[in-house]
Amino acid sequence: MAFVKKYNTYVFIALVAVLVIADVIVWNSLSLTRKFVTAFAVAAAMHEIEEKVWPGGFYELMLKKFGMKKEEVDIDRGTLVVSIYWIVILGAAYIFDSQVFLLAITITLSFFEAFIHTVGIKIHRLTKPYTPGLVTAWCMAAVGVVAVITLNRTGMAAAKDYVLGAVFWLLSFVCMDIVIIAGFGKSPAEILATVKGQRQK
Repeated sequence: MAFVKKYNTYVFIALVAVLVIADVIVWNSLSLTRKFVTAFAVAAAMHEIEEKVWPGGFYELMLKKFGMKKEEVDIDRGTLVVSIYWIVILGAAYIFDSQVFLLAITITLSFFEAFIHTVGIKIHRLTKPYTPGLVTAWCMAAVGVVAVITLNRTGMAAAKDYVLGAVFWLLSFVCMDIVIIAGFGKSPAEILATVKGQRQK
């Protein structure tokens, strides 16, 4: 477990690699939903690499915003929660591929990632127009756009699927953030107070 915690990002990438290899072998027999889940899984793995490995620095950026130092927190615990989150939402959409709203969770997440990484440039007052994860976040959003167009064209998705997907994404994402923040020894109220104080400076 200590190994998985420390190298959880690489474990996630390895799982994605296994999924891709297995899916390539039976690609023609896969449902459309599973094909998109696989595409999202690849984009997610690339996103985790950009945020944490190369060029990395996403968590350090967030900790600075939260008024915390890297030495004070267990970053591996936070990244493990994120890896588990990816595995759960992608796994659910892949296993229950007839439930399109599960895929809509990842579609919603892809649009949010592109948005937050873009506005993050201003939020963090960066001198360069880049946040760790920005490029792959937009790649993920591009997959989301193609997924929406394809699902609508084939009639596989209804408005309720996107609504349910957005609701489940919001609830799950908030829960994930609360767990990560708690792992850093902070409460959401403390984080908000710190961020608010930085805005007033």
